[in-house]
Amino acid sequence: MSEKLKERKQKLITFFKDKTNLIALVVILFAIGIRIYYLFLVKSQPLWWDEAELMLQAKHYAFGIPNTGWFPYREPLLPIIWGFFFKLGLGEFFIRFIESIFSITAIIFTYLLGKEIFDKKTAIIATSFLSFFYLHLFYSLRFMSEAPTLAFATMTIYFFWKGYFKKAGIKYLILSGLSLAIGFLSYYAVGFIVPILLLLLVAVEKVRFLRRKDLWIAFTIIVILISPYMIYSLNKYHTPFPRLYALSASISEPGTVTATAGWFYYVKLFPTYLQFLLLIVFILGFLYLLLNIILGFDLIIKDSNEDLGKDLLLILWILIPIIILSYTAFKTSGHGEDRYLMLIFPAVFLVSSRIIVKISDYIKKFNSIIAVAFIILVILIAGFQQIKFADSLIKNKATSYDIIKAAGLWVKQNSQPGDVVISNSIPQNTYYSEKATYYAFEDEKIKSYRPKYLIWSVFENSGKPDSDYTKYIQSHQSELKPVQAYFADKEQKQPILIIFEFIS
Repeated sequence: MSEKLKERKQKLITFFKDKTNLIALVVILFAIGIRIYYLFLVKSQPLWWDEAELMLQAKHYAFGIPNTGWFPYREPLLPIIWGFFFKLGLGEFFIRFIESIFSITAIIFTYLLGKEIFDKKTAIIATSFLSFFYLHLFYSLRFMSEAPTLAFATMTIYFFWKGYFKKAGIKYLILSGLSLAIGFLSYYAVGFIVPILLLLLVAVEKVRFLRRKDLWIAFTIIVILISPYMIYSLNKYHTPFPRLYALSASISEPGTVTATAGWFYYVKLFPTYLQFLLLIVFILGFLYLLLNIILGFDLIIKDSNEDLGKDLLLILWILIPIIILSYTAFKTSGHGEDRYLMLIFPAVFLVSSRIIVKISDYIKKFNSIIAVAFIILVILIAGFQQIKFADSLIKNKATSYDIIKAAGLWVKQNSQPGDVVISNSIPQNTYYSEKATYYAFEDEKIKSYRPKYLIWSVFENSGKPDSDYTKYIQSHQSELKPVQAYFADKEQKQPILIIFEFIS
């Protein structure tokens, strides 16, 4: 046996001798197992609006199908990668599998980060929470940017902490820059990491960080990676960051009103996010860290106190995205979505885990068995609540757009290249039918498209009695012939989608 092989064997033996390593491995394997279970359970579930946008653009890159329904200010990287997979002959299941890989990556790096800044026990508890967190589970099964966003954000912060504060080498700062740049090109919210780390550096390091050459190298890599996208966007949309431009435009759009409730939109979601037990634990942990920072802020300023720097990192990681997204909700009539805040939950669970460990350490002074039992009990109760919620949500939503999918596939089979469809479910129909799809109800506009089909449905509000589509159909009955219908009841008295063909 070679010396290298002996050395590797010895490292493996040493690794498994540490019980915490075994526990961490079990937690990660559990996370993998539950994701594989749900992946096979919903492998053919129909696409929602945002999923279809990304996937139709992937098909557009791969096969040249129309890209009606694609919001051009979206980040381009995920559709480009998925389009490459389509081109290779790999389908939806493979891309869902890749989404699961991103989900598992976030879990692994949450463990690595927790171990790096605190200890293995805290890391294991936080990783357990993320492994069964319903929101992460749910969106890991969708063709959306949430799973990649969380993976890249967690990787960015882990590599940054390792490279900058632990001084483990420039390679970690380079990896942090790569993770940030690639993540930003996948979804703009990864950019929230920039103000988090910048504020952390200013608080802990003042201006000393500006003298770090390795930091400037990482920054240069970020600029190099995103500059082609910025140059393209400047030429195409006259702005280097289209998504931010679109966001600012929506805030200042005429008719948009502010809503004070928007400031509390995401805060009000926390009981749903965490359920009862984990919510109480998080509140206690957050208050504990906040008190630490307030009482010791002068130490951060004077001494670059690393322990308080860790607390500050977690607090900033939670508060900065909440403030940005709450402000956006405030400025756009209170609009928000639960998934937008996905970015913060590794920090939320690390905060929760830290207070659990603190309580357990106190109990340990009296009884070590009860201290361990306390941790296990919290994890089991929180896990039961989260998995129960996740299971119900995943299964209930798995067939929610089956009819839209069926209609799109019917149109694909009963149309010719160049045919056009009028529908409210624009990206979904474009993806499934592979035909140009538009929203229109005015005579002149519809005539200009020269469509073959019009789809009326209860989805996307087109099926209401007073909707524009319903009114158009009622006033143009002589020009439209129903050719396919789907019903909510076996008696076929409650239509939920009707495909009309335009009579030439």
